[in-house]
Amino acid sequence: MGLIRKTLSVGTAGVVKGSSKKQRVAKSTERAARSTERAARSTAAAGAAAAAAADLAQRQAAELASREHRFRYDTDLTYRAWCEKEAADKERNAQAILRAAASCGRPGTTSCSTAGSSAARGR
Repeated sequence: MGLIRKTLSVGTAGVVKGSSKKQRVAKSTERAARSTERAARSTAAAGAAAAAAADLAQRQAAELASREHRFRYDTDLTYRAWCEKEAADKERNAQAILRAAASCGRPGTTSCSTAGSSAARGR
């Protein structure tokens, strides 16, 4: 603040501003930039916290589902039989797809794409 401007500000009881318009604009611009930066940091922190909370909730839900599956598998014989049948079906389908893919390069095969898709459907 200039000495003359300060003297005028004090002498006129604040009628003349203590800082120039250029100084006031620069100060308000700086304040706005700081508040924007602060808001961006808090938003980023809130987003990171929300992502961490969602990840934690997802992991907890997966663990709970795994525990429930294990408990039901251990206690319910019908559920165990169903799970084992499903696993066997998946294995059978995977083997059929592998066989179809292996026979794809052999002479005498008509179409590789239909052989793989029919094996995937379990035919």
